[in-house]
Amino acid sequence: MNIPTPSALLEQTDSFPQQQVDLSRMTKPPHSTFEVSGKHWISFCSNDNEYLCTKKAFSLPLMIRTRVKTDHQNIRLYYHRGEVILNWECNEPELRYHDPLTGNNNGYNGRGKIAENQWHDITWILQKEYMAIVVDGEIRYCGIDSDYHHQWDKASSLRAGAGVGSAWNSTVTVESFAVASLSPTPFPWGSLGSVTAEALLSSLTIQNEQTFSSMDMELAVKPLDQSVITETGMQMGFAPDEFLLEDPIVHTAPIRIDARVQTQGGLRIFYNYGMLVFGDMWYREYLHYTDPLIAGHHYDCSMPPLSPDDFHDITWIIHREYWAVIVDGNMVLYRKDMPYQQQPDASLSGKLTVGVSCGTITVSRLTVRELI
Repeated sequence: MNIPTPSALLEQTDSFPQQQVDLSRMTKPPHSTFEVSGKHWISFCSNDNEYLCTKKAFSLPLMIRTRVKTDHQNIRLYYHRGEVILNWECNEPELRYHDPLTGNNNGYNGRGKIAENQWHDITWILQKEYMAIVVDGEIRYCGIDSDYHHQWDKASSLRAGAGVGSAWNSTVTVESFAVASLSPTPFPWGSLGSVTAEALLSSLTIQNEQTFSSMDMELAVKPLDQSVITETGMQMGFAPDEFLLEDPIVHTAPIRIDARVQTQGGLRIFYNYGMLVFGDMWYREYLHYTDPLIAGHHYDCSMPPLSPDDFHDITWIIHREYWAVIVDGNMVLYRKDMPYQQQPDASLSGKLTVGVSCGTITVSRLTVRELI
């Protein structure tokens, strides 16, 4: 089969009017809403599986600091399997803590309640020999016997993003969020009862601190049990299929879709029944794709995985005579025998959707051209 060059295909379709997709108007995952209002991140989540997470992965020991408020319940901080919950929906006075290495949870009654609709300064310290949670200058908990303390060799090899979010129909507003890498110092006091918040914070040796703005965060999925840590960061478990961004406009094929995307995990692009899957946990060395006209037709072709450190330009052309996928100027797929091509009189319309199946994605540009 005579395969045209990518530049020839793009030149054929460049002249058609572009419809720039407004990313801010894309439909968000049904479980959560994340928006920027001025300098604030506003988070609403109807379950407890989604949160804002730093793109950068951090190692222990570390400190997470945030200025945040909630309209009702559930201010949640995250690191790997670890979690801190204030105003927990099941028992607001109870402070909930999940160990970052094992995920095992503990409750500390009378230490978790904070005022609603007021700003709070929260600091979570994960040191080598102690863990502490400080709220508005008050130590809510300080302990020396977390699971990760007893398995420090494993814990010190963790690399994961740090996060903040809401849960179970609460709205959480984040004014600032910072992560600091610490020197692994021992517990410097003789007893827990003798430590004050001022002394605890002043004793820390900070190696590096980063303050994150909205541009430095991205939507992430809470790690599941099958998550693994590698030298380059976290590979998360499978995320729900509804974890998607959808263009509310219906587009009619033939069509050309252009996306500029960075992905740390599995990237999915959908159009009607059609789907492109890059870097999925089951198709890491392949491009997995389905036909947009008839559900259930699945295909694969080998391709190098997308680099997680770079943005990639992806073009998907669904033409009456051919089907093409171009990645960073290279032809990855060209076919003329898909079911859509075999039914030239068939009408095809649908919405454009971008999603993630394991990990995180960042979409910087999305463009649609309806072709003749």
